[in-house]
Amino acid sequence: MIEIGQRERLTQNRIVQLFRDKLHYAYLGNWEDHANNSNIEEVQLRNYLQKSGNNDALINIALDKLRSAAFNYEHSLYENNKEVHGLLRDGIRQSIVNQQKEFIQSFFSTIQFVFAGNDTEGLRYATIGTPDKYFLNWKEDITDTSQLQLDKYLLKLCDTKRFLELIYDFVWFDAGIKKLPRHLQVFWNKSRPGTCTQPRRRHHLAYTRSGGTKR
Repeated sequence: MIEIGQRERLTQNRIVQLFRDKLHYAYLGNWEDHANNSNIEEVQLRNYLQKSGNNDALINIALDKLRSAAFNYEHSLYENNKEVHGLLRDGIRQSIVNQQKEFIQSFFSTIQFVFAGNDTEGLRYATIGTPDKYFLNWKEDITDTSQLQLDKYLLKLCDTKRFLELIYDFVWFDAGIKKLPRHLQVFWNKSRPGTCTQPRRRHHLAYTRSGGTKR
């Protein structure tokens, strides 16, 4: 008999293979016991920036800004996350219960999307601080049952081009609340080139946010 923990590990291993082989993400290995584990891996980031042609002076400035934004313990998780998002958004323009303080809240200061899912229920997403009941389902090609729903929607949402577009165009911060769109809002905006993605009239919008869902 396969225990729950073993079943979860099998799913995790399959998802790692999916990201590596189909989405072409670089797999850095299982860092469960990695020394000095951090949500900012400076060696990896520095190597990437050097390969992109940046000099060491600019890289040092960028890393300093990122550390200052992510690890400002005088600010809230929302404020740190907003600062990191601003830095990520600039980078994208150029290249076109763990969130609680008693656990590892600081790890989430750089997180833009939070995913949860399993093979039975598929994939759900939200932003930092969102209660479980307010996580949203992404819906697309719903008649396609050729693969597990978790795998299907990870492939759709985490495609690098789309994921960067979602972070750049569809994440916003409003009066202390971070917000992400529903799938229909994304499709509606993309069908109308030039449309402002950030909401002007809230009653025309449905979104997931820190703390719940608003219409």
